[in-house]
Amino acid sequence: GGGPAPVRAAAMASVAAAAPLFGRRSDPGHALSAAALLACAIDPEAVFDTGAQLSFVAVAALLASGPAIRHLCRLDDP
Repeated sequence: GGGPAPVRAAAMASVAAAAPLFGRRSDPGHALSAAALLACAIDPEAVFDTGAQLSFVAVAALLASGPAIRHLCRLDDP
């Protein structure tokens, strides 16, 4: 009975680890979606919890900003 953040982390890690077993590529967006569905299935009231919402939004923001951050880190490329 963990809160939404540990459920999200465990579900995302499980989806990422299980993807190669099924011959699939691990997609962080799909893993986050599966984690959200699992968190809602375990505790439907978590949808209205501000902490849970911020947890999922923060991870989504990190996933969305990943390509831009990688691009900015390539300082030596023309």
